[in-house]
Amino acid sequence: LAPRPAPTAAALKAIAGRYEGRRIDLVDGKLLYTWRERLRLTLEPLGGDLLAIEGVRDFRFRIARKGGKIVALTRIDRDGTTTDYARLP
Repeated sequence: LAPRPAPTAAALKAIAGRYEGRRIDLVDGKLLYTWRERLRLTLEPLGGDLLAIEGVRDFRFRIARKGGKIVALTRIDRDGTTTDYARLP
C-alpha cells in the first residue's frame, strides 16, 4: 500500500470550523474533533474528503462540499447510514 498523500495546511484549515454540536480545530498541524465540549480526539485524514477519529472504528466522517465550499460534516456508520451536521457560520 502506498502512503496517503498528506493534506495541505490550507486543506486542513478549510475543514476547521463549527458544525452542529461539534467543532474541528487545527492545532499544531493536526485536526482535533470536539464533541459537545466533552470529547476531544484527533482526526486522521484518510484521503479524499474522508476522516477517521483516532481509536474509533464504528464510523467515519466525510466532508460535504457544495460549489467548492464545505457545507457539512457527514457521519458514515458501519452499516452505511449517514447523518449530516451542517457547517455553522
